[in-house]
Amino acid sequence: MLANGVPVPDVVLEQDVASEIFGRPGIVISYLNGKPDLIPEDPNDWATQLAQSIARVHAITVPESLKSLPTDHTNTARKWMTADEPPEKFLKHELGRELWNAMRELWPTVDTSAAQMIHTDFWPGNTLWNRGKLIALIDWEWPALGEPMGDVAYFLADISYSGFDVEDSFLEANEEASGKPVYDLLFWKMFATAIPMPDPGHWAQGYAELGIRHMTADDIRRAHTEYIRSLLEEFHTNA
Repeated sequence: MLANGVPVPDVVLEQDVASEIFGRPGIVISYLNGKPDLIPEDPNDWATQLAQSIARVHAITVPESLKSLPTDHTNTARKWMTADEPPEKFLKHELGRELWNAMRELWPTVDTSAAQMIHTDFWPGNTLWNRGKLIALIDWEWPALGEPMGDVAYFLADISYSGFDVEDSFLEANEEASGKPVYDLLFWKMFATAIPMPDPGHWAQGYAELGIRHMTADDIRRAHTEYIRSLLEEFHTNA
């Protein structure tokens, strides 16, 4: 990834060497002097740097050695959308059935042909910053092949819960960096909101650990539900 301009930690010891030393599976990566920044001084510049970096991830030509990576997001979406009834997680949320029905209507036109490298957990907590500069995308536990819009939408959904208003800046920078317009964004935003269903309240602890201490579990739940409601309004407006 470093060769493709993606800011990530370098691998110091490969898995076979590190595992032999520590007696358990693992790798050793380089130390980077940074931390997540969830209270940026310039939110639009912050969003622009993130958009450019994730675009570089999506632009990577996937080598043969990584073409066996899972396609979890696409497979999960297909499983949800081809079910006869909404999966249980949808049914346990007040807007879940309506969300699932809207996603089902969008699904026939959703492009799932891409097999690009995606992060799958791209949110501000998985980034490192130093003096306003993004120095790394981290937490590559679940990389996959799939649609880049999955990462884009997941990020936009997440920042909406914590009150950031930088979607336009992020999308403009992402389109410019990737050279491609966004597509199927409404579907993938809906997909992103379904991932933590039925209850995203446990995310409050993670936000608190990273500096956003004013958001309780109930605040996260309300923000999540209101974001779903806004997506449904957009869907019905465009129907």
